[in-house]
Amino acid sequence: MVWKIIEMAISSIEEARRIGGRKAVTGFLWIFLLMEAFALFVETRGDFTRGISFFLEKQRDWVFIGLVVVMLSAVFLLGRAAGRQILVDERNHIQVALTNTLYTLLVSGGYVWVVSYFMRLYIESWVSMVVLLALIAGCIWMIAVRGIKRAGTSIK
Repeated sequence: MVWKIIEMAISSIEEARRIGGRKAVTGFLWIFLLMEAFALFVETRGDFTRGISFFLEKQRDWVFIGLVVVMLSAVFLLGRAAGRQILVDERNHIQVALTNTLYTLLVSGGYVWVVSYFMRLYIESWVSMVVLLALIAGCIWMIAVRGIKRAGTSIK
């Protein structure tokens, strides 16, 4: 009897983590595609063919690809924790979103700082960079926790 309760608790925790990871990655992909579409629109505002080539050239930058991979990894891992916090521990989803926004901002900002330091890249406005990363991370987590909260009815 006790083992049955423990198995059920473990399966619900794993289900909450799975839901959290899936919803966080979904939120990341939505915001990533939106930002890519915006960047394409800005880049092709004058000459469309030249703008496309500049846009594709920027997509091959390994620093940008590294930032996307770092943010996706952080969002996935934090999303699994957020799923457990929201669905199992019943924490406030807005508080979880703000906390994970801060963690994602610290990880992605740390990546940008380390890469810019070792590659001797000059970033003109760190404030703009941090605000942009915070806006992106905040949108990702608002979408993610909304999805986790909605999916929580199926787990209970």
